Amino acid sequence: MKENQERIGVVRNDRAANDFVVAWGPALFERLPYRFADLGQGGFRGFDHARTWIYEHAYLPGGHGVGVRDENLVSLARFVVEGEEKIDVPLSQEPNAFIQAISNICWLVWLLAAALIVLPGWWAFVSLGWAALAVWVGLVLALLLTI
Repeated sequence: MKENQERIGVVRNDRAANDFVVAWGPALFERLPYRFADLGQGGFRGFDHARTWIYEHAYLPGGHGVGVRDENLVSLARFVVEGEEKIDVPLSQEPNAFIQAISNICWLVWLLAAALIVLPGWWAFVSLGWAALAVWVGLVLALLLTI
C-alpha cells in the first residue's frame, strides 16, 4: 500500500486464517523485482509496515470471503460510521499452517497452474495439429470468460 494516508484515511484489514486465494495468488507479485500496483498478500499476512491508521484483525476463522459474512457486517458498519475498530467475530490465533507454508513457495502454484494450461495445448498441437490447438485455446478462453 502506498504511503498516502490523506487519500485513504483509515484501513481495516480483517485477515482470514484459510485465505488461500490471497496467500497463493497475489503473493507472487511481492516476490517480483518490480511491485505491481501494490498487489500482495496483505489480506493474509498483514501489511509490511505498522501504521497507526491501519487496523488489522487476525485471524478470522474461514476463507477468502469471511470478512464480509453476515456475522461481521455490524462490526464493519460500526467501523465505517463510528470508527470503532472492535470486531464481533471470534479470532483464531494462527493462520492455516499448510496455506502459510505454500504461500512461501507461491511461485510453484503459479507454475503448476501455467503447466495445466500450456501442456494440454502443446500435446493437442503435437498429436493432432493446429485444429486441436485452436479448439484447446477456445476452450481455455471460454473457461476464463466464466470466471
